[in-house]
Amino acid sequence: MELFADSNGRPRRQLGIRTVLALALTTMVAGAATLLLAWAWRNSPDGLQIDRWAAALVGQGWSAPFAHFMQAVTHLGDPATLAGIGAAVAVFLLWRREPVFLLGWLGALAGNAWLNLTLKDIFMRLRPSNDIGVSTALGYSFPSGHSSGAMVIYGMLAYLVWCVAARRWAVAMPVLALITILAVGASRVYLQAHFISDVLAGYASGAAWLALVVAAVEIWRATQKSLSP
Repeated sequence: MELFADSNGRPRRQLGIRTVLALALTTMVAGAATLLLAWAWRNSPDGLQIDRWAAALVGQGWSAPFAHFMQAVTHLGDPATLAGIGAAVAVFLLWRREPVFLLGWLGALAGNAWLNLTLKDIFMRLRPSNDIGVSTALGYSFPSGHSSGAMVIYGMLAYLVWCVAARRWAVAMPVLALITILAVGASRVYLQAHFISDVLAGYASGAAWLALVVAAVEIWRATQKSLSP
């Protein structure tokens, strides 16, 4: 990690080459994990053991008040919520004249949305039967769009904050992002909107795309820095 000031004197953090290479490796590993999960459930007529285990656990601990709480949590991963955050951050980056971060931000969100819809159409997995009636979900199940969307948008937001914010926020934001990502995924399983393998695949596909975008942004930033007088 490198700490420096830009041309306007604003503090900046930048990842090192080893971290960028690690991000590229993360893209390959997470992408492979997504495909492995797809292969596993397609070759398990009775469903994955982890899906049955998670469903049984939810059934044993289910309660109406907590289900309504989880319904509120799941809205943090709703397309409308993510689109609102995406637009607000894009406007802020445009106002701050941060073209590299802006293009990275838009690429992360738009690319993940396209990737998730494409994977859903390829695998066409049906959603689990919902017998609690608290929340309904449409479309195919694999991978979870809420989970991948939360991974990308909150993960990318944590990265941007880490790059430009004061140290206390650079440390706190990744922690808050991780808690939010895990909470959204857990809510999808608890509300019977997804199998847990859908959520894991959403995390994996989202992490693959997020790592790829961050690596690209860091390479672009390094190139710009080397060309600056």
